[in-house]
Amino acid sequence: MTPAAPVSADRRIAILSDVAFSYNREVLRGIRRYATAYGPWTLRRSVFDPAIAPALVAWDAAGIISSVDRMDRLRAFLSLGVPVVNISHRVPGLPVPSVLSDDRLVGRLAADDLAGRGFRRFAYVSRAGPVY
Repeated sequence: MTPAAPVSADRRIAILSDVAFSYNREVLRGIRRYATAYGPWTLRRSVFDPAIAPALVAWDAAGIISSVDRMDRLRAFLSLGVPVVNISHRVPGLPVPSVLSDDRLVGRLAADDLAGRGFRRFAYVSRAGPVY
């Protein structure tokens, strides 16, 4: 029996996400922790612009983790021929793996906590746009 081929010593992962949002910053922190524990990974963070695609190819990215917010961007990611993982709720039903929070469970936990503190009337208010 022959041994398995060695895994690349370094996995280059592009993180294409806007860190202006606290959710995305926390996701990035989690990715960094995972990369430290299970690496070696080299992470490259950027906001996706189609102009960066040649640089990702030249960098030899092994995969992309991104907040996919538009189908044209997903098509651009997929055209690079590397795996793509989505971390956004913005476009439902994407044909790529998505790692998302369970918003219904988060809402249930928040409501249970408030009810446990004696609150009987409460609401969630959000800006117009994506449903969170």
